[in-house]
Amino acid sequence: MRTLKTHPLNVSHLVFGVIFLGIAGFWALRTLGVVDGGDARWLGPLLLVAAGGIGLVGFATKNRGRDDREDLDPAADDVPAFDPYPSYDTDPTQKLTHQDTEGELR
Repeated sequence: MRTLKTHPLNVSHLVFGVIFLGIAGFWALRTLGVVDGGDARWLGPLLLVAAGGIGLVGFATKNRGRDDREDLDPAADDVPAFDPYPSYDTDPTQKLTHQDTEGELR
């Protein structure tokens, strides 16, 4: 059976998406004449409180029931970590200075 892999929840994207949908919904309701300008006094703050609540719930349940080890790719274990100062394999018998057969530097 194939398992479904999902990406981790990005709470900030969720909150801003809820705010965007709320503003678009308020615009649509106002255009249709369902709400008037006076309703903006309580619909705007209600939208922000709802988006904040959804963000808190999303943040609290972000890693619930998720095992960190399942996110790791077992095939990636042989990949070396990033080394900001890589060491290059050189032949230890090779000199860094160029010398001729008499030992003089060129």
